[in-house]
Amino acid sequence: MKRWIVVPAAIFLASSVMSGYLYFYKPTLSHKPSIEMQAYAALNDKEKGRVPVSPKDAAVAKVTVDEGIAARIGSHYIGTNVYSVMFNQTSTASSGNLVVYIDMNRTKVLGKGSLDEAP
Repeated sequence: MKRWIVVPAAIFLASSVMSGYLYFYKPTLSHKPSIEMQAYAALNDKEKGRVPVSPKDAAVAKVTVDEGIAARIGSHYIGTNVYSVMFNQTSTASSGNLVVYIDMNRTKVLGKGSLDEAP
């Protein structure tokens, strides 16, 4: 007979604690990775092999899209601001440092290439 009282009481107590935790904690499910890691994920395996140390060793800048950048990401972006993530020490004898372009909301990788590479 006691089991009929203890089991529902335990369930009620556990659900109360859990709902209180979720009410006050309010976890966010929209955690975004760092912009460097987002850019690194856009690279293929060969390009990732050119990053000698860590993806965190990258220069992030807010740039305005000009014709040179637009050739890589689309002419409809001319005049807009995007993030440019340049991976340091990734240049080779035939191309410059790797660069990835990401929109300002950090939701989309717009394009990538090497700095001195023709689009």
